[in-house]
Amino acid sequence: MNRRHPMERPRDRDLQEVFRLIAASKNGLSKAEIVKKTHLRHLAVTDAVRTLVERGFIDITPHTHDELTMDDAVSIIQSRFCVIGLRILPSEVLGVVTNLRCEVLPIGVAGEELTAVKDLPDGGHDVEGVVQAVAELTQQLVDQIPEGYSVLGTGVELGGHIKSGTVVYSPNLQWRDVPLRQRLEEVLHRQLNAEQHARFGPRGSQVIIENDANALAVVSQWFGAGSERTSFALILVGDGIGCGLVINNELVRGFGGMAGEIGHLVIAPENPGLVCRCQKQGCLEAIATIPTILEAIVRAKKANGEDPPATIADAVKLAEKGDKLAEEAFEVAGDALARAISYLLNLVNPEALILETYEPMVTQRLVPIVTKRLRRYCFSTVQKDTDIPQNPAAPERGAKGAAAVMIMELLSQRLPAEQAGRTRHLADPERGL
Repeated sequence: MNRRHPMERPRDRDLQEVFRLIAASKNGLSKAEIVKKTHLRHLAVTDAVRTLVERGFIDITPHTHDELTMDDAVSIIQSRFCVIGLRILPSEVLGVVTNLRCEVLPIGVAGEELTAVKDLPDGGHDVEGVVQAVAELTQQLVDQIPEGYSVLGTGVELGGHIKSGTVVYSPNLQWRDVPLRQRLEEVLHRQLNAEQHARFGPRGSQVIIENDANALAVVSQWFGAGSERTSFALILVGDGIGCGLVINNELVRGFGGMAGEIGHLVIAPENPGLVCRCQKQGCLEAIATIPTILEAIVRAKKANGEDPPATIADAVKLAEKGDKLAEEAFEVAGDALARAISYLLNLVNPEALILETYEPMVTQRLVPIVTKRLRRYCFSTVQKDTDIPQNPAAPERGAKGAAAVMIMELLSQRLPAEQAGRTRHLADPERGL
């Protein structure tokens, strides 16, 4: 009996680690290089490479599959598979189509990126209205995918508590217990025309739903500040505050999908005026989100008889010019963030802390404050251990994160039944792959 050693990693985890390395390499990697970079056993790497070849994700150059040695390079197959990534915001849905490297596909003569945006109907959050908007945007993207690509699935990210494809609670959308994956798959199956259905691979129009901070953590693990790190925490500051946590190269979701809910750590319970969207007092989100920072400055300015800033960008400019009220609001937010983050760092001790917002000016304002205040709240050696790179997020990076989550999901799936015969043939150990 061929038993796996108790300390060996699960096969899906091996696949993900090997695939990430190959995807990040433009010129491909040999099995020997993969073994060196991952510290996986030779047989584990061979098994992962064989499986990825069987699934059509990677190819071997320049030799045939039967002749693969430790030094032959394997690389992602171009112009074959793609995935759709969607980001649901309170007022719109942003979509991209990427290859298996998570690069947005180029279209047209000018090579523009295959992206699209669709406003939500009347800015409303009716579930069926949002589902319909997402389905229509997906159809729009499918119609623009270049020839030669087969769509493997659709990843969707949004802020909130996500569990097994269900939106348990989304403060931005005010949704509770919405089976979003099921509804999207049903609507897509019904609305895609024959030509659009034909663009999808053998798994059909499958959908995966993920929390926004987790999606950013996954794409950061591939190509961002989290690459080549075994553990890091990504804090996303926007309308809420989320955290994607990667430990030992694995995204930590927790038993109920609630791991990393740093935004609802109670930082200031003594202040009854700080009521969070979750209805508790003193949560981090009641102090340090982009809207609450702006609201604090607006209140202070009006109380002082001064004109308030209209946007968060205006607020940052005021702080940069030395406006005391604006500076104080950012200091308060940065201090609250540092206090909450220190709990996380002291507990987990990650290699890196990635602080992101979708407003680069806000990121640049907050990172130095948080870095300085962490020295006050963190255990000294933990603070010194933690690198804090600046990694401003572009809006489309969330959608790319959703695409990355879809790709990771594909790696944990078995091939469809109709390919089983081909799989058994290719996986024959006597073939020498």
